[in-house]
Amino acid sequence: MAAAAPVLRLAQAERLDLAPAGAAVALPDLVFRSPGASTTQARYRIVVPLDAPLRGQGLYFTGLLARPRIALNGEVLLDHLDAHPPQVTPRSIDAIVLVDVPDRLWRVGSNELLLDLQGGALLSLSPVEVGPLSVLVPRHRWRVLAVVLGPAAVAVVVACLGLAVLLLWWRRREVLYGTFGAGALGWALHSLWTVLPWRLLPGVHFGVWWHALYAFFVVMLTIFCLRFSGPPWRRLERAAPWGLAAVVVVLYVAGALDLHVAASSAVRLCLIGLVALGVTVVARHALRRRSVESTLILASALAGLLFGAIDWARGYVAPDYHPVYLVPYAALLFVATVAWTLIDRFVRTSQEMEVLNRDLEQRVQAQNAELHQTLAQVRSARDAAEGADRAKSSFLAAASHDLRQPVHALGLYLAALSSQPLPGDSADVVQRMGRSLTALDDMFNALLDISRMDAGAVVPQPRAFDPAPLVRRLADVHAALADERGLRLSLRVRGEDQGWRAHGDPLLVERIVGNLLGNAVRHTRHGGVLVSLRLRQQPAPHWRIEVWDTGPGIAESERDRIWEEFYQVGNPERDRAAGLGLGLSIVRRLARLLQLPVVLHSRPGHGSRFELQLPATRAPLGDAAAPVSALPLRPGLRVAVIEDDPEVRDAMVLLLQRWGCVVAAAADGPQLLAADPVIADWRLRGGQDGAAQAQWLFDQWGQRRPLLVITGETAPATLAMIRALGLVCLPKPVAPEALWQWLAGATQAAPVRKGPAP
Repeated sequence: MAAAAPVLRLAQAERLDLAPAGAAVALPDLVFRSPGASTTQARYRIVVPLDAPLRGQGLYFTGLLARPRIALNGEVLLDHLDAHPPQVTPRSIDAIVLVDVPDRLWRVGSNELLLDLQGGALLSLSPVEVGPLSVLVPRHRWRVLAVVLGPAAVAVVVACLGLAVLLLWWRRREVLYGTFGAGALGWALHSLWTVLPWRLLPGVHFGVWWHALYAFFVVMLTIFCLRFSGPPWRRLERAAPWGLAAVVVVLYVAGALDLHVAASSAVRLCLIGLVALGVTVVARHALRRRSVESTLILASALAGLLFGAIDWARGYVAPDYHPVYLVPYAALLFVATVAWTLIDRFVRTSQEMEVLNRDLEQRVQAQNAELHQTLAQVRSARDAAEGADRAKSSFLAAASHDLRQPVHALGLYLAALSSQPLPGDSADVVQRMGRSLTALDDMFNALLDISRMDAGAVVPQPRAFDPAPLVRRLADVHAALADERGLRLSLRVRGEDQGWRAHGDPLLVERIVGNLLGNAVRHTRHGGVLVSLRLRQQPAPHWRIEVWDTGPGIAESERDRIWEEFYQVGNPERDRAAGLGLGLSIVRRLARLLQLPVVLHSRPGHGSRFELQLPATRAPLGDAAAPVSALPLRPGLRVAVIEDDPEVRDAMVLLLQRWGCVVAAAADGPQLLAADPVIADWRLRGGQDGAAQAQWLFDQWGQRRPLLVITGETAPATLAMIRALGLVCLPKPVAPEALWQWLAGATQAAPVRKGPAP
């Protein structure tokens, strides 16, 4: 061996297992398994010429993809033929072989090196280097580092970076982070799989899924490049799973046809083209944006593309079966660059979010301060409104009492005047005065009803009742007014003969339907009004009462306001014939009290329809209070009247005397003698009330008598107090008919006492 060439590289060998034996082959040599064989076997003979004895020499195989038996000059140096499995993975540490040759085996002249190789699907033999161990050992170490340890370390780093980016993706759920993290992790797993000293899968499965994992990380990183550089390519993303499945199918088919090498080359070439697409898009983005991050990513992507092309050319164009692959190192460069970019972007975004959060917190604090100020103003306004409402209630209560006193007296005088013959037109004048007084009484009664409901003085008494007579009676009551206005009032009842009854408070239901019907008649100028009662079975048995009219209808913008007190649609001049604007307000309160739905359907210019639904029941009819008939008053009935207003007291005395009663009237109880019924005003002078004065009388007489409280109060608290005492109460002005009814009902079973009671 020449001194100038300490290492002898032998690239020729003889194949002894072929015919004719001793055929020369060039190294590296690749041998595939014969059809039907379970292993691949080959035997080589290499002649090593020496000019002088050698010391400290060795044999170095850069790539020995087989289990070998190596013999020099008839003596075995290494024997791994019986090792299992026979297949050595291409880039594992087992494929890089360094053999220490004893000095005694070398001889001057020709030295015969015999190699018996055994592999799985294939085997290969690289050129053999013969030289001093001082030279071969560093080469062996460097190659192990470059081919095995380096890619393994790079894979670990890339896997850590991929997991870090996936963690960012988990925080933000942005596809950009997810595709890159998955691609980087796939790249790391592929690199680790490649350098393992054993095969994870047997036979053709190893190559198929090794290439599938390669295709996976290439596709993921390409999608990342496309998303990073511009609008996402939705078609490519949707086609990616199908492309990966196609890679697996093609490689399996190629393996069955013994075309695995060609198919693998084509798949790798297509994937390099896909990487080229991603690099092109990144290049356009870099040229357009001219930012540091896009330039760095472009540079690392170009390096990866270049290294991938070089590795492909080494493996398939100018075969070097055991090269130092550059793609793993390109992976480290590309993944580190992109990971730094994404992490930097995440950090910058987080800092911006912190700034925005601080600004937002400051704005929220400012808005909170403003809100607190606004709430304080609202509370102040609410307190002022509540104070105004209390003042209004107090004023209404006081004014109602003061207004009802003369109206009450006027009603009593009119009743007394009507009970005697009047000359000329006086009777007509009295009738007109009576109608005006009735209108004023209606307004007072409506206000009182609202006050009583607000005070909780109205307690529903639900029971089973027949709704058909109720609607018929209401239709009869309003028929006269409809005729006066030239309207057609129709009634339609269906389902009354099926044994179903309604459940509710019939008096309050009658008030609701009566208000709806009266409202429809007053606001309809032409056409007619229809009252409908129908039994419905779905979704549950119920009665539906509907009031239809052909009036002007109600616009959408006014449908909430019609339930307010004193609000009337189309009556700005407050025509009394159109009502007071309290009927629907009472309907709403009563419906809420009974928990019954009232639904409005209306078309402006075509009319309106109000719908009330009542639960249906087959329960027997409930007991109803028998109405008091208009019985005659017994002559000589002694009636005590407690009233501090002289005008009202005189009017009451005059009316009762016209009815044949013996009346004892005074401003307070101590001035009265015993009588059968007692009629007392609630609010008397000196802070007294009629109930207390009557109770004093009862205590003096030693017997309780029928008591009627008359009041002009509308304050909810006062009405609630009267209700709590269980007293019979009539609001001022009292209709003479109501007063007659009470007197007849309260005294028809009581004997008329002569003289004062003991």
